[in-house]
Amino acid sequence: MSDVVAQKKTESEHEAEKMMNDTTRELRGDKKSFVPSGGNGKTMNNTLKCVIVLALIALVCVSLLAFANKFMKVEITLDKATSSLINKIAPTGVDDDAAFGERHIQLVDLSKGGYAVSDLDAYNKTYGTSTQKVRALYTSKNVNTGKVTLVVEAEGKGHVDAIVLLIAYDDDNKISGVAVKSQAESYWDKLEGRQDVFDAFIGMSGNITHSQIATSTGATNSLRGMADAASIANGFVARARGESSSAPTEETDEAKLSQLRKVSDASKFTRYTVGTATVANVFKGDNGDVVVEARGDGGSYGKVTLLVRVAGGKVEKVARVPGTDSFDPTDNNDSSVFRNDAVLNEIFVGKTLQEVSGLPENGLAGTTGVTESGRGLISAVKNALEYAASFNSEEKGE
Repeated sequence: MSDVVAQKKTESEHEAEKMMNDTTRELRGDKKSFVPSGGNGKTMNNTLKCVIVLALIALVCVSLLAFANKFMKVEITLDKATSSLINKIAPTGVDDDAAFGERHIQLVDLSKGGYAVSDLDAYNKTYGTSTQKVRALYTSKNVNTGKVTLVVEAEGKGHVDAIVLLIAYDDDNKISGVAVKSQAESYWDKLEGRQDVFDAFIGMSGNITHSQIATSTGATNSLRGMADAASIANGFVARARGESSSAPTEETDEAKLSQLRKVSDASKFTRYTVGTATVANVFKGDNGDVVVEARGDGGSYGKVTLLVRVAGGKVEKVARVPGTDSFDPTDNNDSSVFRNDAVLNEIFVGKTLQEVSGLPENGLAGTTGVTESGRGLISAVKNALEYAASFNSEEKGE
């Protein structure tokens, strides 16, 4: 009996070896391998079966991944560790146990209203990227003063993986505190103990670049991830709080009127003060023109501010606001290109928000080496287009 089993096993091994040899010859293109062995065509049948099985496995894997992305999202919850970090950058006036147990720190449910942003997924789809997103919004209430501080949890892509920051804000939408919730950076030891890195965030708003935080740390990608997290958090908190606008008034300042006439033929303008981190004012001409005074961060030299006339979701005309340049005054590229209104109009006029978003930051007007300046210009025009799409002068008290 054992001899019969051994014989069958040997035959099976021979058959398997023969199938592998035949398949190898087929993959090499050896025409002889297509000659059926013994006239039964087993080699071709087995190869076809293998292909079908592999295709089915791939299909199942893709389906499982799609299911996981749709139905198995990681839900953010407020745990004690996160609460303790928030209590350090947005103090409640009590210890960590009381802050957490007595719910002085809370996770905000945006869907219940109270903020201009109601859907975080939709917000990230519009304003986020593949390397940066907002994860949650928290409130921290000080028991002594009653002051409520907003804290945003956001992430940016570091050298290894996501760097998750908790960022506190003052009433002017400027950063008042930063804590690291999680990171997996291989160069993080170069940043540990560098309080100056975290202090550099304080007072900032809008887009932030890694060069504004620190230089020569040996952890550039980590800094970039932190800057990206802070940038998207800054935009989020400004939009979530909405705008603080005053009653419309007629613009009478001659210097401002001179600037406005560079982008519009109107003789009179009504000013609507917005005062957010991204938009200063909106001007409506007596001919119906809408001009947005929008800001964009452009690097180590501050913000750039542009007047952008918008109509039909497109840029109609652009002009710089003197004295608000974010450009290096010693940089010839900046001076000759980005300070030239004619060049700016050539770059932006006729473009939609989607088209402006697709412009290369380092390469506007064919220049190179001015990435931060390009980012500032693109950011300002994007902010103008975004705000103009929702501007309604009747709702502003006109």
